[in-house]
Amino acid sequence: MSLRSLLVLVFTLIGFGIGFFNFFRLYQYLRLGKAENRFDHLFKRTKIFIINVLGQKRMFKDLLPGIAHTTIFWGFIVITVGTIELIMGGVIPGFNFSFLGDPVYSALLALQDIFYCFVLLAVFYFLFRRIVLKPKRLEILSRHSAWDAYLILTLIGILMVSGLLLTGSSGPLLQSIGFSQPSLRVISESSWWIHFLTVMGFLCYLPFSKHLHIVAAAPNVFFTTVGPRGRLKKIDLTDEKQTTFGAGKLEDFSWKQLLDSYACTECGRCNEFCPTYNTGKPLKPRSIIVDIRQHLQDKGDAIVTHQEDHPSLLKKLADDVISVDAIWDCTTCGACVEACPVFIEHVDAIVDMRRYLVLMEGKMEAEAQKTFANWETYSNPYGFSPQTRGEWAKEIGVKTLAENPDVEYLYYVGCAASFDKRAQKVAEAFSRLLRNAGVSFGILGDEERCNGETARRLGNEYLGQQLIDENKKVLNKYHVKKILTTCPHCFNTLKNEYPDFDARFEVYHHSTFLKKLIDEGKLKISKEIQKKMTYHDPCYMGRYNASFEEPRQILKQIPGAQVSEMRRIKKKGFCCGAGGGRMWLEEKRGSRINVNRVEEALETAPQVIVSSCPFCLTMITDGLNAKNQEKTVSALDLAEILEQTVRL
Repeated sequence: MSLRSLLVLVFTLIGFGIGFFNFFRLYQYLRLGKAENRFDHLFKRTKIFIINVLGQKRMFKDLLPGIAHTTIFWGFIVITVGTIELIMGGVIPGFNFSFLGDPVYSALLALQDIFYCFVLLAVFYFLFRRIVLKPKRLEILSRHSAWDAYLILTLIGILMVSGLLLTGSSGPLLQSIGFSQPSLRVISESSWWIHFLTVMGFLCYLPFSKHLHIVAAAPNVFFTTVGPRGRLKKIDLTDEKQTTFGAGKLEDFSWKQLLDSYACTECGRCNEFCPTYNTGKPLKPRSIIVDIRQHLQDKGDAIVTHQEDHPSLLKKLADDVISVDAIWDCTTCGACVEACPVFIEHVDAIVDMRRYLVLMEGKMEAEAQKTFANWETYSNPYGFSPQTRGEWAKEIGVKTLAENPDVEYLYYVGCAASFDKRAQKVAEAFSRLLRNAGVSFGILGDEERCNGETARRLGNEYLGQQLIDENKKVLNKYHVKKILTTCPHCFNTLKNEYPDFDARFEVYHHSTFLKKLIDEGKLKISKEIQKKMTYHDPCYMGRYNASFEEPRQILKQIPGAQVSEMRRIKKKGFCCGAGGGRMWLEEKRGSRINVNRVEEALETAPQVIVSSCPFCLTMITDGLNAKNQEKTVSALDLAEILEQTVRL
């Protein structure tokens, strides 16, 4: 073996040895997380992987960065094949992949040259973007984060330039511009070693870089949650082996939640559409994931290397690592999860930390404690007597299931429309529309119980499951099969979460059900409404349940209605600020989310802001009041608009 081959072999073994050691250490850190089965639904996971890893689908939500990133992704796949050939040729002189034959080998060489050029252009674009454009979401988290990004881009650039010089030194181009054969040999050899050593350095450094996502992102996408987006995981409260609930320390997270932190690219897309980030609150989704990763590396190393006096071992997850204010600021709107190109599940981690604070330490926002007490005593967050739940319906003659159990649909009214005077108008309008369409329905009246959705998202899993159990008993008593709701939160939990509690129903939100009645000719739109309107997407119907078009299609069918869209809509829609239990908590930090949303709506110069959620309706109304626009702009539910235009 020649000295050159021996050196290549030694450096290769050292590079791969260090890389393997560091990646194995990261694997050991992951094993600190709780066990969780993520090997189910293999066909569905494979499909998600193909579309979002190989196809890079989510990257194209931001077009130019998406094109540049996809170029680098596919470039590395092709160039890595060439790098393997380069290393093998360094150890075994004369080795190459020519045994693949033409046209495969020739195509491979051509693709490498093409991608060397395009990846280099992508690197220049990303440098220009960071240095000149400076998008807000790429704000620097730390000094390490800043130079790390530039170092990685520089290393990629070096790989591309050395690759081009390496292939160019054996081609006619450099010869044609006057390079001698000795010069070409120097260029070839030096380019070879620069390329090789950069690859080895990259391999050794990668485990300590935010660009660890190069390795972690693909498995993180494959192991993503494949069930309903709006489904919150159930805690088995009957498990006697479980001594703590929620996430109070790093080891309380699942291994997948820890893998999320490795996969984070720090791209800031989660921040871009986050209502708390955009209103100056402590919660920044990117920071939460990055802080968890840093804590995992510190504490993981301390545990694996048996450093019993390491300060990270004493850190509490909620408070020392993640601020308590940040944990409580979350509206669970899912904008961060929707935006993340590597499928990080921020909301589940935040709710798990809330669960620990509430269930294990009894720590919560002051208003949450009062709201929990109302649920425990009255089965509603308002604190009103449950006997008054059905009072609104008596005036318009809607019967309860106790009076007439032989109906096709249960209209599950929910707490808002049962007790809030404004939301009751929506329930009345919807009921009149159902009656007009000949739908057989009834309500539970004072037998209805809160569905437990908001209590669970506020971290009180015990209370949430208690409410679910009480509500389920009533639903089973009347053998309910089909449910209608006017609240997206009721819809989401009854449809997506109740099956975890052995309760399955056909559940329809009124926005989709009304569209169905119109399509079937049971409701006829006839009267004009000469008004300018804009539609606000409720997070729990939009992002969580992919229902965007039905409300818009209804509004566009109304004669005379002029429907304009806000800047942030559908999957990129902006939260009203009420989700995740924030409806019941004071907004003490930063500016108000609902005002931010109303300001955006007012840019369309509407006369009516339409939504299909009682929480959104309240928040938009309050936002209009804050902007002194309540006399010129109305906030109405879809059912109220539709009732004005159908032939009654």
